[in-house]
Amino acid sequence: MRLALRRAQRGLALGRGPKPNPKPNPNPSASFPWARSLGVVAQDTSNPRARRFRDEDYRVLMGYDPRAPVEFTPCRALPVTPGAALLREVFEVEGVEAVLLGPDYATVRVDAEERWAEAEAPLAAALEGFFAAPPLDLLEKRNEQPKRSPNHDAAATPAFGMDADVDEETAETLELIHEVLEARVRPYAQSDGGDVLFHHYDPKDGVLWLRMVGACASCPSSTATLRFQVRNVMGHYVQEVKDVRRVDLDEDDYEITYDDEWTGEVVAQLHPKDGSGSA
Repeated sequence: MRLALRRAQRGLALGRGPKPNPKPNPNPSASFPWARSLGVVAQDTSNPRARRFRDEDYRVLMGYDPRAPVEFTPCRALPVTPGAALLREVFEVEGVEAVLLGPDYATVRVDAEERWAEAEAPLAAALEGFFAAPPLDLLEKRNEQPKRSPNHDAAATPAFGMDADVDEETAETLELIHEVLEARVRPYAQSDGGDVLFHHYDPKDGVLWLRMVGACASCPSSTATLRFQVRNVMGHYVQEVKDVRRVDLDEDDYEITYDDEWTGEVVAQLHPKDGSGSA
């Protein structure tokens, strides 16, 4: 009851869950998940180093939860599943830094804008497999995440996450934060090939920590967007939030290697570049 009152007082009459696909496929054949795609096209984003790839039929990646985007980078090892094998071709394209898999798109980020002249065609060909035969097993572990925290970053600090033991007031604040992210922040980021993930919230100083992924991760304007637009939206609906800051993974200190005897499954390991060991 108290949470409902807080929503009403702040004008936060928001529904939970993802919005339906804004452009449903008019082609009935696309309703079959194993039908061959007509092709994958690339779309520019506000980040010159990132492009958003989508199926020409607007095919939805079967089994993907729009509230739980999956991003693969050299700092996060690929799962050992047959579906993950499809990502091997993507990371073999020179210059690829990260791949964000959304509900009906995939955003690829490269290390330099000049890469696109040679990288776009092979990336589109490699990503076509995700739309023609969605690798559901990529999400096996992600689907085991607690339902209470659909937008919770898997790398977040548990002590400040949705599943931490907090008092009732802080729990309500966390619930409101997630509602604002789902309805006011993430749809805008996803439309541009990126996403914004909840990392943690510190009730002591009112600081909300978020992680930018996809096109948002290295976008020149992402810092200003976070500091002004996102902070203003959060401050309007959730007055307990006094500041919004971003969490970044230090990807420059790591490299990813694949099993030499690859036979259809990817075995990825994380190594410090100085060769001192593996994580």
